[in-house]
Amino acid sequence: MSLDVLNLLAVFVAALGGGWVARRVGYPSILGELAAGIVLGPPLLGLLQPDDALGVIGKLGVVLLMLYIGIHLDPASIGRAAKPGTLAAIGGFVVPAGLGFGLMMVVDGDPISAAFVAVAMGVTSLATKSRILVDLGILNTRIAHVLMAGALVSDVAALVIFAGLLGFAASGSLAIGGLVTTAVLIVAFLAISWLVGTRVLPHVGRWLSSKKMDPSVRFLVVVSIGLAFAAAADAVGLHAILGAFIAGLFIREGVLERDQLADVEAKTRLVSVGFLAPVFFVTAGFDVSFSVFLT
Repeated sequence: MSLDVLNLLAVFVAALGGGWVARRVGYPSILGELAAGIVLGPPLLGLLQPDDALGVIGKLGVVLLMLYIGIHLDPASIGRAAKPGTLAAIGGFVVPAGLGFGLMMVVDGDPISAAFVAVAMGVTSLATKSRILVDLGILNTRIAHVLMAGALVSDVAALVIFAGLLGFAASGSLAIGGLVTTAVLIVAFLAISWLVGTRVLPHVGRWLSSKKMDPSVRFLVVVSIGLAFAAAADAVGLHAILGAFIAGLFIREGVLERDQLADVEAKTRLVSVGFLAPVFFVTAGFDVSFSVFLT
């Protein structure tokens, strides 16, 4: 896997240009980045091309974006928003999923296909929602806390439902054992994450605070913690971005001193929101296919 540096530069410039245009007309930058990927990428003009290295850079960007979101948000505020967030998740999932299922049954008639489409339409995008909140400057508001709590609930539920659908499609019967295994792994991941975040990370943080080290080294240690949580989430069948987000929630005052936390947060935002995440959203536009309208 080799990196085409000129292609990376072109993608980054397209992200900057698309984001600037979107902001000028009153929309979040992410919309311009996605549009740049669609217009300049394979769906239309083909001036930008995907490659494996770009994909890796983009995935790292969205993982670091969620680490930044977790560091920035207050876990207590997320906890207080759990009930309204759950209600929002139910409404935001049931309505589009129900409409998607009904439409598929009308045009296709296959309940398995309809169920896949229903879940796909009902699930939210935690990374996209987070980036929109950042772009709009409302990440610290009550509505952001409700939306993030709801996104966590709906994303985890959708992964469990997808696991059940995949098992049913493969065997023709509902694999209860597989669903239970998936649920147990998720619960175990959350429990271990809580133990590590509340018992281990404070000791790591005190060690980091006691050492007179370059702030960049401290930043790299925090990034490593985020990647470790992301890898653990991926290993149990959750998306890596959920693990990075949860890791960020544990990087608080008490783990790092206030000025150290502010420095780590600023660096994480610069690297993710400022550079890597825009690459992800431009390349996400590459996957749009207009050929579906011809069939």
